[in-house]
Amino acid sequence: GEYTYKTEDFNLIPGVKESLQILKAHHYLLVVVTNQAGISKGLYTKQDMEACHQKLQKEVHNLI
Repeated sequence: GEYTYKTEDFNLIPGVKESLQILKAHHYLLVVVTNQAGISKGLYTKQDMEACHQKLQKEVHNLI
């Protein structure tokens, strides 16, 4: 499979931010669960993944 670990390759699907805002407004607890096998395989680092997570948080205005 393909691995997304570069921030320039990490993009949200249109409408995700707005959907998360609606869920948050209705008091849903929003969490993200990921399986990062690429880290254990040495394809990318934990820091690469953390940078993607930070980009996600920035794009959704820390809703998660």
